[in-house]
Parts: sequence; C-alpha cells; structure tokens
Amino acid sequence: MLKMRGRDSSGHPIIIIGLSRQNLDRLRWGEPISFSLTELAFDGGSVVIFSGATEADMTREFLDLAAKAGIAVEMSPPKKRRL
Repeated sequence: MLKMRGRDSSGHPIIIIGLSRQNLDRLRWGEPISFSLTELAFDGGSVVIFSGATEADMTREFLDLAAKAGIAVEMSPPKKRRL
C-alpha cells in the first residue's frame, strides 16, 4: 500500500492512499486494512479501509464490529449525489 501526505492549493492536508491488487484482494476476502496516522507524521489516529457489497452492508458490519471493540463511531450524513 502506498501512503502519502500532501497539501492542496489552499494549504489543507491531503492523505493519498494507493492500493495494490493484493490489497484489493485482501479487501475482497473480508480483511480490513488499517494503519496509524503517525506513519504520515500526524499526531495520532488511525485509518481503517474495508469493503462490502453495499454501503448498507458495510455500515451494519462496521457498527457491529465497532460495538464489540468498544469503538465510538460518528457517522456523517450521506451526501446527495449530483446527476
């Protein structure tokens, strides 16, 4: 996996993640990928990347796993899609 940190033209931080085919296979097999933001020189935090059949499936599965692990989750409202 490729992990990079940068800044946009306004100076806001950007996190760039590149997934190899092997990483994509892991996700298809149900193996989440995670790493610490300290690897990108942030003060802390983590990134978790996972996949699922639908957004509803992923939400249900992740909330179940988070509850079992004692992780507090804040969900953002879905964005309206433009046609």
